[in-house]
Amino acid sequence: MTLNAMDISRLINRLAVSVSRMAGGALSPFGVSPLDYGILEACRDADGVTGVALSESLMADTSVISRRVNALVEAGLVSRTRMTDDRRKVLLHLTDEGRTLTRRIAEEMRARESVLVEGVVEDDLRVFASVGRRMMEKVEAGAPG
Repeated sequence: MTLNAMDISRLINRLAVSVSRMAGGALSPFGVSPLDYGILEACRDADGVTGVALSESLMADTSVISRRVNALVEAGLVSRTRMTDDRRKVLLHLTDEGRTLTRRIAEEMRARESVLVEGVVEDDLRVFASVGRRMMEKVEAGAPG
């Protein structure tokens, strides 16, 4: 079977949609969206993160990030702290409640995500990851669009 760029593009798109649906199904009982979870994870993984950094890492518009952060702050999952050296900058941190929820969600996500790689040998996963990274680098380096 010969694959062309369009076949690969369709496959990547179908995989992305399927994974997004799977994530949405896992997250909905917790009352968070995939973007919310990305924000929670970023806050968990960093000792404070800015909205701009979230926007870049999650590939979402800053206004969308701002709205979601506001909702997470209102829900008591994220807190804001002004930086002492630049009062204009705000760092986002998980609250204790946010940490607990993020841990619970991570357990559920790991269980669901393990299905993705079930039966796939480690060498194939490494090749997939390597090829995927190269493709992303090309796209991010200036593919039309």
